[in-house]
Amino acid sequence: MKFWFITLLHLLLPKGYGFQSRLRDDPDPEKLKQAKSIYLDAGKLDWHTDKHGIKKRKYDSHEDYRIHQQAKLDSILAKGHGWKKRDIFEYRVRFWSRFRHLRSFLKRDATLLCLGARQGTEVEVLLELGYRNASGIDFNPGPDNPLVSQGDFMDLDFPDNHLDLVYSNCLDHASDLDMFFEEQVRVLKKSGYFLMDISTCEEAGYFESQEWGRPEDVLMVALQYFRNIALLKREKRWLWVLMGQPIKNNDDGSA
Repeated sequence: MKFWFITLLHLLLPKGYGFQSRLRDDPDPEKLKQAKSIYLDAGKLDWHTDKHGIKKRKYDSHEDYRIHQQAKLDSILAKGHGWKKRDIFEYRVRFWSRFRHLRSFLKRDATLLCLGARQGTEVEVLLELGYRNASGIDFNPGPDNPLVSQGDFMDLDFPDNHLDLVYSNCLDHASDLDMFFEEQVRVLKKSGYFLMDISTCEEAGYFESQEWGRPEDVLMVALQYFRNIALLKREKRWLWVLMGQPIKNNDDGSA
C-alpha cells in the first residue's frame, strides 16, 4: 500500500515527490557544456572486443572512466528536465515488479546495495517494501541525496562477505565485466544474491562503457562467478536474473 501511495504522489504532484522533485530545480547550462565536452571526448575512444565477445571502451585510466561516468547526471539535470514524472512512475513499477520476489529469499533486515543508483528510485522502492537496510551508491548521486552515497561499484567501500544482495541495472556502465563481478562476489556473503537487469539489445550511447549483441553474453560471464540462477525472466527490453551462491576465491563449492 505504501508503495502505491508514494507512486501516485510522484505522478500527481506538480513537481513530483521527494528528492527527485528537488533535482528539477535550477538547471545549470555550464554543467551541460562540461558534460557534453566529456562525452564527446569519450566518443573518440577506441573500442575492443574482450574474451567474452563483448565490446568495451578503452579508457586511458580509471580516472578517465570515472570522469566520463560522473558526467551523466550533470548532463541530464543541466538540460532542465530532470526525469519526467511518467518516467519515475515506470521506473518505480519496474523496480517493484523485481523486488517483490525478494521476499522469498531475503529477510527484511537483510543488507542490500543498489549500484549506479543515481537519484535513488530503486533504493526508495526497497525501503517501501520493508528492506530497512537498503542503500545505493553512484559516482554522482547529486547534492544532498538522502538515498545514495558517492561510490565506485568497481571498487566498493565494503568489507568482504558483508552484503546479502547487490542490485544493478547498469552493467553497461562497468569498465570491465570480469572485474565488476569479482568485486560483487567479494562483498557478498556466501549466502548472498546478485540481482541484475540486462538490456536485451545494448548499443552503446554517449555514456555506456560496454556493448553486447545479446543479454545471454552477459549472463554467461555472470555464470563464471555464481553457481545458481534463482530467478530469470525476459521482458521486451530487459532480461532480469537473480544469481545465487557467489563463487569465492579458493571456494570448493561446499556449503
